[in-house]
Order: sequence, then C-alpha cells, then structure tokens
Amino acid sequence: MTGAVPWVASIAQGEVRPAQPRREDLDSETREQCLVCLDGPRHYGFLHSGTMHLGVCGNCLPSVRQRGVTECIVCRSRIDQIIRVH
Repeated sequence: MTGAVPWVASIAQGEVRPAQPRREDLDSETREQCLVCLDGPRHYGFLHSGTMHLGVCGNCLPSVRQRGVTECIVCRSRIDQIIRVH
C-alpha cells in the first residue's frame, strides 16, 4: 500500500477507529475510491441515523465484516445497516 494516506493505512492494518480525514485533503478521484484499498469504487455504504456514508468496495467488504466493524469508518457513528449502492 505505498502512497496510502496514514488513516487509510491504519484501516488496512486492522484498526477499527481511524482518524477522520479532512474533506479538503482529498481530491475528487480519491473521494470515489474505497477507503480501505484506495483502488475499487465505493459500492457499499454505512447507514446510520438516517445518513449514509459510502465507504468500501466489494472486495474489501468481507474484511470489514470479518473484523466486526460496528462503527462507520467515515464518522464513527454506530452502523445500522450496510447497503450496496448501484
């Protein structure tokens, strides 16, 4: 994962509570990429309190579920549901 920003690298290494990135630090291409691998498109979102944050690609979703992540990796709110977005 060369070139990954530190908060993304911490997610890939198994930390559950990454630091929240500042929106202005991300370019438009990065905003559309998976927050874990920085490669695939964000097709899965974390639904919580009537809000959804797109976060991960289909390849990374199994590892997120396997780790038992219960908080949104964008804002740390408790996840009610993980939804595929087409």
